[in-house]
Amino acid sequence: MSKLRHAGFTSYSPTSYYQPRASKPTRDRRFSNSSTAFLAVSTIDGVFSSAIGQINPIEAVVISTSHAPVVITETDANTFIAMNTAAPIQQMHMTITQAGLRLDFQLYGFTSTVTGVPQAVNGQLVMTNVTVQGIASLIMSPDELTTIVNANLHQISTVLHRSISGVILKDHEMDVQLR
Repeated sequence: MSKLRHAGFTSYSPTSYYQPRASKPTRDRRFSNSSTAFLAVSTIDGVFSSAIGQINPIEAVVISTSHAPVVITETDANTFIAMNTAAPIQQMHMTITQAGLRLDFQLYGFTSTVTGVPQAVNGQLVMTNVTVQGIASLIMSPDELTTIVNANLHQISTVLHRSISGVILKDHEMDVQLR
């Protein structure tokens, strides 16, 4: 019950569903609490900053001269995510399929899912067709998340000094082709 109360639900009866508090109006289905949105943005930026910070300059030179794709396995992605996830986000797990990426996680103890399809557009890696489900959808819209993720993805290609020519999705693996 405390998790529901923390999320803004205060009452329950057998004949009704949980009702949001009247004192906390929602805007476009999202919480109006800017500190929660700021925390989400900070967490996303932190994970990407950590990823960019872990790109070894020597490896970046090797990658920039190689014509082989950069292979990102589901196992590697999940190991990296586990090392760089902080509260209130927990139990984050990425699944890579031929159809796209799926990120399942707990936010304040409630299940949320983000899906999207990575693509190469104008030499940049971008996330398209983003959906946000669960309590995370109350904090951030798919458009807001897309903007934040794409800004961070742009930084990765800048560090690599290469443009992205394609993305091949396989089961449990994503191959990023560089120009």
